[in-house]
Amino acid sequence: MLESNLIETRQRNFQDVINWPSRLNAEFFNLKSLADAHDPRITNGMKVRLTDLEAEWMKYKTQMDVDLKKAVDEYNQKFKAANIAPLIQ
Repeated sequence: MLESNLIETRQRNFQDVINWPSRLNAEFFNLKSLADAHDPRITNGMKVRLTDLEAEWMKYKTQMDVDLKKAVDEYNQKFKAANIAPLIQ
């Protein structure tokens, strides 16, 4: 679920942008391309859009951090339950 909110996994070629909506990574890349133009002045609108995108990213990052911690804890518990020695002590 997290991945599908960040990137559009159904895209296979350049024409698929017509068929599938842009996701968060595409929105960041679009903003970056605007800033990388031959006239790189950063407008107030670009600053506002960046703030919006960063706020949206923080929601996903928070969830990603929770999911990652849970997965690592579960992984460690399985090793501990199987009485397997750690690779690094």
